[in-house]
Amino acid sequence: MENKKKGVGHKHQLDGMKYTEDSVKETERKKLQDFYSSVLGSDPEEVKINSLAMRRKIYSFGLILLVGACIFYFLVLGKISFVTS
Repeated sequence: MENKKKGVGHKHQLDGMKYTEDSVKETERKKLQDFYSSVLGSDPEEVKINSLAMRRKIYSFGLILLVGACIFYFLVLGKISFVTS
């Protein structure tokens, strides 16, 4: 019973707060900048180094996955035999 009372009160509080589209966009932009600075760093040189390292990891993972998928397809699913008759 108490949860319902808290939920109703919370709903009325949210109805009283009006957000404009610009303020919501600004808030989301700040959250996104905070997230990127926490992942990549706040210094521009640090951002370059960290983004380069992250890009290398992503590309190498994709390349390994692509090569693995090709090998799996040709050797297992394609049933290609290297012995010719």
